[in-house]
Parts: sequence; C-alpha cells; structure tokens
Amino acid sequence: MADLLHFEEEELGNRLEDMQVNRNLLTDLEKYPARKARWVTLRIAGVLHYGSRDEVDTYELEDAIVVANDGDGGFLILLGD
Repeated sequence: MADLLHFEEEELGNRLEDMQVNRNLLTDLEKYPARKARWVTLRIAGVLHYGSRDEVDTYELEDAIVVANDGDGGFLILLGD
C-alpha cells in the first residue's frame, strides 16, 4: 500500500502532506498489498468525476482504516480482513 502512496506523490504530484498522510506510517503501510487499498467517496458525483456508474462498487467499511484524504471528498482506505 505504501507503493500506492509513493505513486500518488512521485508520479501524480500529490503531496502526502496535502492528503493528510503521516510519513511515519509509510513503513507500517509497506506490510499491506495495494489490493487491500481502495479510493472511495461518499458521493456519486465523486465517482463520476473519475469514472462511470458502471465502476461503482459498494464496500462494507467496518474494519477499514482511512489512510489518506484527497481534499475533494475522496478517501484512500485500507480494507480490513
């Protein structure tokens, strides 16, 4: 999952500080594969900004942890088991 955050910063130019990511957590996040991460939003408008209704999935977020915030209603979450 840390690789995903490095990609956000290095390739897309999104500063981790702007996404409210604590750099000290990157080492811990390396333990988790990217397949456990999802960008989510609570608003359909947020989905439509990046994709289509066909790409909408619903997740049970009981054990999820918010890792980052895009400042526009999107959240990067780590899915629980």
